[in-house]
Amino acid sequence: GAQAEGGESVACRACRAIRADERFGRCGAEVRPAPSHLQPAPTCSPLARVFYMPLVGAAIMPHGALILDPERSEMAGTPLGGAARRLHEACFAAGCAVRAAHPHLIILYTPHGLHSDSADMCIYQNSSASGSCDWMGAWGEYRVSVQCDAAAARSLLTALQAGGHSAAGLTAFSGYDAPLRWGECVPLSFLGPALSDGAKVHIPPAATPTYMHMHVITTTTLPPASTHRRQVRSPPQVVVL
Repeated sequence: GAQAEGGESVACRACRAIRADERFGRCGAEVRPAPSHLQPAPTCSPLARVFYMPLVGAAIMPHGALILDPERSEMAGTPLGGAARRLHEACFAAGCAVRAAHPHLIILYTPHGLHSDSADMCIYQNSSASGSCDWMGAWGEYRVSVQCDAAAARSLLTALQAGGHSAAGLTAFSGYDAPLRWGECVPLSFLGPALSDGAKVHIPPAATPTYMHMHVITTTTLPPASTHRRQVRSPPQVVVL
């Protein structure tokens, strides 16, 4: 990678696209002056090389359906109900913070989703997804339906494969809604205000257990990723959950 000393700006070694007077490379990686001793250039992640995005925030949200309504009769007045209320309030606050950040993309990692024996990660290619928070025969009345960005999903798949990751495309039900369950729908239920701002979603589901159960949901209010590449001066924002 490129190196510099004496306060010079350095190039991202992934895309090598920076001038001394620019703050971001084409990949979106921010370039800061290097210290007086030599330092390696910053490197973008494969995802950043596709979408050119700075990270603007992060939150950790549970996916247990109990937090959706802590006032249900079976939990009222119990220690479990009190804990569920605290989590409910925290998730509501997180959803408000996400909306306030005006993200173009939301990436959600969850331990529950579709797995495959042939790849470590399968990327949904559907144009829509829907499902409920149904868990142990309850909570099915909480439903989520989202429009997806299939073009962005294909770009993410291409970037992961180019980076040497074991990833494959997955299209559910011949292009109808991809299936969602509590692992996605519970946190998405608290992101309603952000999603109601016109967001679209594309979904790379959970990886195999050997790949740390990684599940990605990306929400975008911008055009597909092919357009993102041309927006060098105003890269999309991202919130990771």
